[in-house]
Amino acid sequence: MRKNIIIIIIFILVTAIAIIFGFVWWQKSVPKKVEENADQAQQTAPKVDQAQLAADYEESLRALLPEYKQILESPAVEKLDSIRQKLLALKLPAELRDLHAQLVLLLDKAGSNSEPDSDYLKDLEIIISKYDWVK
Repeated sequence: MRKNIIIIIIFILVTAIAIIFGFVWWQKSVPKKVEENADQAQQTAPKVDQAQLAADYEESLRALLPEYKQILESPAVEKLDSIRQKLLALKLPAELRDLHAQLVLLLDKAGSNSEPDSDYLKDLEIIISKYDWVK
């Protein structure tokens, strides 16, 4: 009887050690698998042609500017929201973030009517004067 108890205790200890070893091994291998999956996802992401992205943005912005100017002449909340959504939907390269942010902020300024006598078109001309391609 005593011999059976010793065998059962040894069996339980060996099983517990095997479970612990398996759990530790599994915990160490999970981060590697996650890193491998992340690396594969990064490798399969398509390359973005920055020059084409800039050209597309410039063309889209030139197409939006007449409507943008018209809305700045007589800002109405509905029209401001419409042009803001169109502007925010554009994909832009990093080097044009400043211009884009200034254009959106000018819309916000016109929408808030904080300066009712402000000439928003003059502000727009100042913003776009730094970019020759806009003209």
